[in-house]
Amino acid sequence: MRLSASVIIGVLLTTVVVGYIIALAGNTFAFVIFFPIALSALFILVLLAILFPAANLIWKHIPAKIKNKTPKIWIRVIVLFCFIFLFSICWTVNYYLLSSVFRLINLLVFVGIIFLTASLGWSLIIRRKTVVLSTAAILITLSILAIVVKKYYIIPEITSSERLRSLPYLSYVAEDRNLKKNGVYTYDEDLINRGINIFNFCGIPGAFLIDMQGNILHRWLPEEAHQRLYPNWHHVKMYNNGDLLVIIKDVQFIKLDRNSNIKWAIYMRAHHDIAITEEGDIYVLGREDSTVFRYGLPVPILDDYIAVISPDGKFKEKTSLFKIFKREIPFNRIIQIYGWIINPKNRRTVINLKKMLNLMFVNDTPPDIMHINTIELIDKDINGIAKRGDILTCSYMLDEIGIIDAKEKRLLWTWGKNDLENPHHPVLLDSGNILIFDNGNRRKYSRIVELDPLDERIAWKYQAEPPYSFFAEWGGSNQRLPNGNTLITESTQGRVFQVTKDGKIVWEFYNPLRFTNGNRVTIYQMMQMTNPQDYSFLKKTR
Repeated sequence: MRLSASVIIGVLLTTVVVGYIIALAGNTFAFVIFFPIALSALFILVLLAILFPAANLIWKHIPAKIKNKTPKIWIRVIVLFCFIFLFSICWTVNYYLLSSVFRLINLLVFVGIIFLTASLGWSLIIRRKTVVLSTAAILITLSILAIVVKKYYIIPEITSSERLRSLPYLSYVAEDRNLKKNGVYTYDEDLINRGINIFNFCGIPGAFLIDMQGNILHRWLPEEAHQRLYPNWHHVKMYNNGDLLVIIKDVQFIKLDRNSNIKWAIYMRAHHDIAITEEGDIYVLGREDSTVFRYGLPVPILDDYIAVISPDGKFKEKTSLFKIFKREIPFNRIIQIYGWIINPKNRRTVINLKKMLNLMFVNDTPPDIMHINTIELIDKDINGIAKRGDILTCSYMLDEIGIIDAKEKRLLWTWGKNDLENPHHPVLLDSGNILIFDNGNRRKYSRIVELDPLDERIAWKYQAEPPYSFFAEWGGSNQRLPNGNTLITESTQGRVFQVTKDGKIVWEFYNPLRFTNGNRVTIYQMMQMTNPQDYSFLKKTR
């Protein structure tokens, strides 16, 4: 039996056409399911196309005395069995045993599997039962050994600090470097900038206003039923009258009054950030599973968008950020997404998420191709770069900040590639410079940089001494205060501090809230309200 090249090409073209039809129809779930199946079918087709030539080649090199005892069809069956065996074992080992991160052990295991498969195939051809049985025994022994080694030595499970660091947006401090510090720990009366501070925890409900001594001035906490249903508070923004906008991550965007009563709610996959225009319209980040086209290829992604909401909670407009940032996305990110989809573990996760929550992709996976985490409305012109009303934003995955023309929906300016590592929270300063929280996930320490966007020069930066003592793998925020100090949130440590221009820490706050097991609760962002007199509702609630 011989499969012609025209059959393979025909099946390939049919697969491509069907894949594009599904992608153009916008059915992301169908594409995610279809793509690996089609790829597997093509793999099997190519495998069959090379199987028989391979069997013929082996037949030519078999000694004549063995040929007399072994029919040619038996050789073909053995070769087919070995290919299937090799594929199945490699898939099983990769799925159940090995880490998804490439290590030397991965290479050694796969070389060993290839060697044992070849040994098993040859022993079947020459019909040596002892060799077959011994090879099978070796494979069984190695499988048991691999399971034991995985469990107890080589690939540590989720309890290890390395794996914990990779988990996104933990609600607790994974490695608390400051176990004994709680509340306001540093307070320099002469150098601090005074105000009231609003913050929320990450992943649990509630928001708080505190004074500079750490006393709670006000709190927002909705009724218990709503807390149980929607506990994952991500970010908050306060109005002068005590109303509070709340992002419940990937579920809801709500507005509370000062007494924590819900004024309105929108069911959407809101996340990360909020901005309010002078007219009262609300800009909020959202995201949705989508199939887009990049480099001519259909790609399933988690597409961020900016939603415009009216003051009374009506959806007005939605702008896809992929369409704006797509030229910034390198080709290797597309390949990563395809590789991620092919992995059976990930496909199973997608199916389960679709069944339970009617969504497929979550943040910090390859389909989260941009991970936009900031929207700030620019309130003045920046010569040669932006104008009033444009949007300052930040992409965690693309290592850059950017400015979007709000009317034309296009990217005006970007900075950060080769300078920033997974940044957060760019803020436009009165000087026209931009303050950026540079997380530094590859260098393993964070810093705050103040960028002059005109000549793209770093005008100021804060970096701890030693550098590794200040490191937030995710989250983080920075705010320039009226006296020149900078307020910094180190999310992953549940820590907030003020530094002077020369880097001196003059105020420091450690989240005193802990879980019952003693883990400190993390803080997503803390922002200071520098004019407490503007918030008259506080007098009514004390």
